[in-house]
Amino acid sequence: MFERFFELLKFNQYLFNKQSTVIFFLILFFLGFKFFIHNINFNDNHSVSELQVSLSNDNIEKLITVPYIGEKTAIKIIELKFRNGKIIKEDLKEFRNYKKFQYYIKE
Repeated sequence: MFERFFELLKFNQYLFNKQSTVIFFLILFFLGFKFFIHNINFNDNHSVSELQVSLSNDNIEKLITVPYIGEKTAIKIIELKFRNGKIIKEDLKEFRNYKKFQYYIKE
């Protein structure tokens, strides 16, 4: 009689462990998702004129704020500026994503 009871108790303990593990991961997933959603800023709708930068006097930090220009591209642009002394838009045509970021560059 007690053997059957202990056998059922073992099964329930196993089931409880599995259910608690699944519940733990579901709670962890939803808390992480909630944290991720709250840290996204959905109000980053900037106009092109707000994000435009001048090649003649802007630094790397300012260039990185331009969409489609990352840190490496900004460094290459600054190096090109130091080599040539001046940059014009035609010098940037060799860069990847130029067609996308050309609207954000002022002469």
